Amino acid sequence: MIQPFVENCIEHAFCNTSPPWHIQITVKQYNGLWALEIRDNGEGFSAEKIQEILANIQHSRSGANMMNNQETALGNMGIVNSVNRLKLMYSNRLFFNIFNNQGHGAKGATIQIIGSLTEDFY
Repeated sequence: MIQPFVENCIEHAFCNTSPPWHIQITVKQYNGLWALEIRDNGEGFSAEKIQEILANIQHSRSGANMMNNQETALGNMGIVNSVNRLKLMYSNRLFFNIFNNQGHGAKGATIQIIGSLTEDFY
């Protein structure tokens, strides 16, 4: 499940970033939820790219029409397809977020995926 996200870090995040490169993967389970966070120290995303990715995920219906969605086929395919596969499994019990790291000297981006092990998430 995490392979496409880690591959994106290696393939895209570090293109214009000098080593050392870091990818941090954190997985937790608590109170009926599981949480996955993948953080890198690459160049991050433009604000427009984050909005595009989130919009593609928001507007795709459970991944069922992904092959017909030409806009998604042109970019973000690994992220959008992976999230949609999880949507098929977890339905409305899945939360996805992507953002650039904040703070003094922070670089890179973070992907968060939170899923519920129970039926009532939100």
